[in-house]
Amino acid sequence: MSEDGRGVSSLSWSPDGRLLAGSSSDCSRVMVWDVALGVGASLRLGLQPITCLQWSPDGGYLFAAARCGRFFLYETATWSLRSWDTPAGSAVTAAAWAPDASAVLLALSGSSQLVALYLVGQPPNLTEQLLPVTLPGVSDAQQDQPGASCIADLAWDPQGSRLAPVRPLAAAPEPANMAEAVNPKAYPLADATLTNTIMDIVQQAANYKQLKKGANEATKTLNRGISEFVVMAADTEPIEILLHLPLLAEDKNVPYVFVPSKAALGRACGVSRPVIAASVTTNEGSQLKSQIQSLKDAIEKLLI
Repeated sequence: MSEDGRGVSSLSWSPDGRLLAGSSSDCSRVMVWDVALGVGASLRLGLQPITCLQWSPDGGYLFAAARCGRFFLYETATWSLRSWDTPAGSAVTAAAWAPDASAVLLALSGSSQLVALYLVGQPPNLTEQLLPVTLPGVSDAQQDQPGASCIADLAWDPQGSRLAPVRPLAAAPEPANMAEAVNPKAYPLADATLTNTIMDIVQQAANYKQLKKGANEATKTLNRGISEFVVMAADTEPIEILLHLPLLAEDKNVPYVFVPSKAALGRACGVSRPVIAASVTTNEGSQLKSQIQSLKDAIEKLLI
C-alpha cells in the first residue's frame, strides 16, 4: 500500500474513476491516489486501523470506519471531516450507501440493528441525522452468539427500494480436544506441534518428488523398502481401510503416525482433494535427509 510495506485491506474507487482510496488493517491512515497523475495523499484518521472504506455514489463523500468503533465521513470538495462513535464501541462490519447518496447504512458487531447516517443537504454539507434501523426478520438472529455480527454485508438495489442483508455463517462447534474428533484406533496421533512439522516436511517432500499419495501407494513403498515414514489421516471413514499400514510398517521397521485431518494432509501433499495416507520415500542425496531423520525420531518416541 505504501513505502512501509503494509498490505491493503480495503479499496474504494470514486465514481468517476479518478481517485482510488485504500486503507490497511494495521494503519490508521487512508491513502487517496489520483490515478491519472500518479500521486497520492495520506489522510490520518485517529489512531486505530481503518477496516472499511466506501465512496458515495455521487462522489461527494468518502466513508471510513475504524476498528475501535469510530467512523468518519469526508466531504470530497474541501476534504472536511466529521467523526462519530458507534454505540458501545461496536465495530462497523458492513456499510452501504443509498443510490442517491442521501444516507449510508451501517451494520455493527453484536447487533442486529442498523445505524443510518442521513445527510441533510447537498455536498459539501456534513449536517447529519443518526437514526436506528430495525430490519424485519433479522432482529432476533444469532441471539445465542453474544458479540457476533448479525449482519456481515449489505447491498442496496440501484433504485434504492430494496436492501439485502447477509447473515454470517454460524461457526461449527469445535471439539473440546483433538481426541474427540478422531477415531481412537488412530494411534499414535500427532499433537498440534508435531502435526505442523509433519505437514511441512510432507509439503517439502512433494516438491522434491519424495512423496507417494494414497493408501495403495503407501503400501507399495513399504513393500519395496523405500519408505522413510508413513502418515495417515485419523478422520478417515472407515478407519479400517488404513489399519493394514501400521502392521506392515511395523513389519518393515518404518515409523508411522496419524494426523487429525485428511483435508489438511491433502493440502500438504499439494492436491485439492483429501488424502488419507502418504509415504515419504528415501533419497540418499536428498536435502531433506536431516529433517526426515529428526522427524522419524520424534515419531518413534510416540510409539515407546
